[in-house]
Amino acid sequence: MIAEARPEACLHIGATAYQAGLHRLAERAFRRATEAGDINAMAGLGAVLARQGEYEQARPWLERAAEAGDTNAMAGLGAVLARQGEDEQARPWLERAAEAGDTRAMTVLGLVLAGQGEDEQARPWLERAAEAGDTRAMAGLGLVLAGQGEDEQARPWLVRAAEAGDTQAMAELGALLTRQGEREEARPWLERAAEAGDTQATAVLGLVLASQGEYEQARPWLESAAEAGDTKAMAVLGVMLAGQGEYEQARPWLERAAEAGDTKAMAVLGLVLAGQGEYEQARPWLERAAEAGDTKAMAGLGAVLARQGAYEQARPWLERAAEAGDIRAAGLLRTSSAEHEGARAGE
Repeated sequence: MIAEARPEACLHIGATAYQAGLHRLAERAFRRATEAGDINAMAGLGAVLARQGEYEQARPWLERAAEAGDTNAMAGLGAVLARQGEDEQARPWLERAAEAGDTRAMTVLGLVLAGQGEDEQARPWLERAAEAGDTRAMAGLGLVLAGQGEDEQARPWLVRAAEAGDTQAMAELGALLTRQGEREEARPWLERAAEAGDTQATAVLGLVLASQGEYEQARPWLESAAEAGDTKAMAVLGVMLAGQGEYEQARPWLERAAEAGDTKAMAVLGLVLAGQGEYEQARPWLERAAEAGDTKAMAGLGAVLARQGAYEQARPWLERAAEAGDIRAAGLLRTSSAEHEGARAGE
């Protein structure tokens, strides 16, 4: 039927098939229509190929139509280039289409700009697209606003995008509510996003559950986030496992988090190592955490040094920890001082 139809009829068939989700039929119809040099058909063919993930095949058709002035093709070409990581090449096409009023182009342009750290330039495009009802723009705008510390302005956009099913918005909304202390309200959003595979939500959900003492529920989420490379999740998982006496399971997570610079992980790793009698391995981690201001690390370092007979080095750390309210350090300070004096008297 398509082979025998006139090009203008094929253009209509292609558009109808594309709207109905019949992408293969749409592709065949648009290809037939392009034989007559129809710009709309070129734009349509590029769009249907891009929808099917065939970006390299889509590009030349979108380029031809965009260069001929087709706004939809400009937007489509910009979106394809952005998806392929060619943001600089994408920007001029997206700008032209956005300035011509194309909502999708506004959204993608805003997301590209935000991804390049140009939040102020991104905001007006995302605002325009969000106000026009684009869910991705709502999510992107919410993320930009939250990143700028404007949680109250971000919240309604994130709520709208999350309610429309945007996973990234659910994750960010859950994180925002957690920051605001609304953990019960945060949990269902974090759960939905985590179940959809969002790493940020997985990590935050684990942290929320752990902070509420729900360690068994927290553990699988923290493990998932830690295995995906989230340093905070590694640290909290390691601390949680150590607190439950599972030191061997805790050590590798604490080591990875400590090596990534997490002070709490350094402190707990040092304490775990010291508790296992590995004082030389414990000392550098306790020193780093103590120098960063961790009170428990100060007390632990003082205890290790005192145990090794280095009373003079131990004393200032124990004093600092005791002054910060660490009862164990205060007790150790008295004990180590007495032992030191006894050792000196016996010399």
